[in-house]
Amino acid sequence: MTIQPNKIIYSLAILAILTITGCVSSSMEYRSATTAARSEKNLKKAEEWGLKALYIEADSSNAHIPYFLAIEVYKPRKEWIKMAEMLDEAVRRNPTQKLERPIILDKENITRENVLLTIEEGAKTYREEEWTKLYNLSVEYFQKDEFESAIQNLDIAIKMDPSRGESYGTLAALHLQSENQEIAKEIALLGSKNAPGYALNYQVLADIAIKAENLDEAEKYYEIAIANTENPGPVMRQLIFLYIDKGETQKAIDYSDVLLNKYPNDPDLYYNIGVLFQRLAIEAFDPARELYLHLSEPPSSNEVKQVFNQFSNSRKYAYNARDYFLQASDLEIEGDGNSGRAAKEMRKLMKQIDEIFVPSIREIARSQKIELN
Repeated sequence: MTIQPNKIIYSLAILAILTITGCVSSSMEYRSATTAARSEKNLKKAEEWGLKALYIEADSSNAHIPYFLAIEVYKPRKEWIKMAEMLDEAVRRNPTQKLERPIILDKENITRENVLLTIEEGAKTYREEEWTKLYNLSVEYFQKDEFESAIQNLDIAIKMDPSRGESYGTLAALHLQSENQEIAKEIALLGSKNAPGYALNYQVLADIAIKAENLDEAEKYYEIAIANTENPGPVMRQLIFLYIDKGETQKAIDYSDVLLNKYPNDPDLYYNIGVLFQRLAIEAFDPARELYLHLSEPPSSNEVKQVFNQFSNSRKYAYNARDYFLQASDLEIEGDGNSGRAAKEMRKLMKQIDEIFVPSIREIARSQKIELN
């Protein structure tokens, strides 16, 4: 393979930058700290001298000292909070200061994009690296039901990299699961501020709003969550049931149609919409049965028409529910049978309405000369 001359020149230029990058602090304390860490491998001594150098140059714009403490002392000792604090201090002091030791991300392809030269670039890379370890460890704790350890680790992860929304969302969800609603809300709000593009924070805020019976606020948070996720389907399903809770039945049905157009082959979606109509069917059936059992003698025209209309609505919803359950069953590759059983339950409800209640109400209407629609 022929190497282009301009590529050679560019690579040499990058290498030249690497050789002149960084200006080591000349203080005796800092030199003692780096010698202790790099030559003597004595991190305790390195920390002592590093903290002295940090104190002596407290008003300095030299970011090398806190950066050194973060990367060469606290990182290997897994003292993540101290590491995060020192990275914060380094970036605060001088984010554009050149690193003493530039970081080459790809040594086989040296380009400017693969070489980190500044304190800010180095700090960002190490934050991401340690955050990933901390977050994955939190997930492991959660999977082992060690919730306290998971929560503690996520607290540290937030300090390590405040820009990662996953930390806030997961931590808030854990607190919400433990019924610590105030703490969960505080964390989710902080997450929505520091990582506004992460959907789980808004889902947690919506769940908290529902528990507080503030359904309008919950709707707002669900809409923001939908706008900030690549997989909006599950949140959109939650929004459908929120419309039901708000009494906006038609809005829920219309939104279901939107979802079906978006995910036409999703059996879970058909099942969930079936549950929606099942819920509507039962909510119409139970009051209708109560009205039927307590009809006055003789019943008024309004009573008969009301109970008839409610049973008719219940049957309509049950029919739709059964249809969606059957479609879910057809689309399932390896289902657990829930869709089929739910369809049978709706068929039983329709049979009750068709064979018991509606014939009885029609008979009452005929005897009282009441016209039904």
